[in-house]
Amino acid sequence: MEKGVIFWQKSNSNLNGIERLSAPRVNQGIVLSQTLFSPISAGNTQKDISEQLLPVRMSSSTVQQINYITKHENKLLIEDTHYIKPKNEVMLISSVDVHAKESGLTYREKADKNNDWLTIVLFLELMLFAFVKHSFPKYIKTLTQSAFNYYTAYKMFREKNNSVLIASLSLEIFYYIVISVFIYQVIVFYGIESRFDNFYLFLICLGILVTYYITKILLYRFIGLLTEKQLEIGEYLFNMSNFNHIVGILIFPIVTFIAFSPFENTEIAIVIGLLVVFSFYVLLIFRGIGILLQKHFSIFYLFLYLCALEFLPVFLLYKLVIV
Repeated sequence: MEKGVIFWQKSNSNLNGIERLSAPRVNQGIVLSQTLFSPISAGNTQKDISEQLLPVRMSSSTVQQINYITKHENKLLIEDTHYIKPKNEVMLISSVDVHAKESGLTYREKADKNNDWLTIVLFLELMLFAFVKHSFPKYIKTLTQSAFNYYTAYKMFREKNNSVLIASLSLEIFYYIVISVFIYQVIVFYGIESRFDNFYLFLICLGILVTYYITKILLYRFIGLLTEKQLEIGEYLFNMSNFNHIVGILIFPIVTFIAFSPFENTEIAIVIGLLVVFSFYVLLIFRGIGILLQKHFSIFYLFLYLCALEFLPVFLLYKLVIV
């Protein structure tokens, strides 16, 4: 071989294919090794690499190794470079349709209405219920049983005393206020147009509800006087009062949830409240029919009175709300 040429052969060491340099050519071997293992730019071709390694004479195995390294090194390139280029433009992809003058964030309109009065009303209602619960603990339990047990209701009607009357009057007021709040919430939720707003609308609902029940009670009393069934009519009105008290107690947590719910859509709570009112109204009708039939009340007059005093007002209210 010519002088100055380094011979390459396979070795068992980690540097396969490189022969140890002879003593006279150590310095030249160092220079050549630095040339061999110097960084290779990304754009260099196989021809450039070969020219860079000349005048080193390489075996076929060494060429294969360089080809292998170059091939796998090129796989690591990102757009002809070993480094990731910075992205100055960022594109956000949104699943929400955004208009030109609107933001893509979901929002809830801030209510301009002041409902502090509702908080005060519900707090007073809570205090009233706590008074009845603390002063007449047995009355609430007996009242609940009377809704599903006629004999319990009849016993309460026959054993009326001052304590029962005070508790009944307190829950009667409790019922009127709670149902008025519930009607107000239904009107606001379904967007029923009204000339009144907020507290005035609540007062209108309360006035209509109280007027309706007072008129209804007077008409029933008048019918009992004409038919000489004052005791039977009195028992039916007593049961109606008991059912109203239970409905008021059940509706109170519903109206409280609607008033302070963090959710915008409270339709489920409103539907549950309407189902509670309707269910106990149906139970009251069946209780009234049972009472009057047991007292040998005329079926014709019974049907006439129910249509005039129960069904007709509900139908008129339904038409008023729908129209």
